Amino acid sequence: MGGSAPPAAGPAREGDRRPVAAPRHRRGGPGPRDRDRGEADHVPADGRRRGRPDRSRRGGASRSRTASLHLGSSGAVATERARLRRHGASVDVDPATLDGLHHRHGDRAGAVLALAAAHGELGPLVPGLPYLRGEVRWAARHELVGRLDDVLQRRLRVSTRHREAGGAEAIGWSADVLAEELGWSPQRRDAEVADYLAAVRTERGAVPLPITA
Repeated sequence: MGGSAPPAAGPAREGDRRPVAAPRHRRGGPGPRDRDRGEADHVPADGRRRGRPDRSRRGGASRSRTASLHLGSSGAVATERARLRRHGASVDVDPATLDGLHHRHGDRAGAVLALAAAHGELGPLVPGLPYLRGEVRWAARHELVGRLDDVLQRRLRVSTRHREAGGAEAIGWSADVLAEELGWSPQRRDAEVADYLAAVRTERGAVPLPITA
């Protein structure tokens, strides 16, 4: 009474074989690696993936457009720090300050130290913090700063590491150096100090800033 069983499938014929689809990275298209394969994107019917095409020999080796950019240290850190400490010892700068200088400036730390020595700015910017006074002038000349808070809030983090955000003396001195280097008027110099203190108060919220400079 029941229906007859479906006929058994016969052996697959050569013409029935379908090529295996290339794997997808996610729905909607091939992933970055699939796109990068170029000629090797297709997987043949036998399922064997061919090797990726060698592009290194086409038109010569490729060159990085950013290879010449200065990105911190270019040599061994221990070697650079040892060299910097020898230089620092000759101008009486303590090793802890030198290590911080290297951490912030990489293998340009020696140039920062030399600039500070040339201007008599080897002393600490803020007592108790490992920043040289000369770093303010360096920032103005070599780091494209345009505001007082660029130096004391972002470059050196004085605003968060000192109870008085650097104190009146350090804040005023830094503003004077930037005014000299960047050509600020006295009015602009005073406005920069006021803006810096306002930014620190906003940053600290309910925590008072015990300074009226």
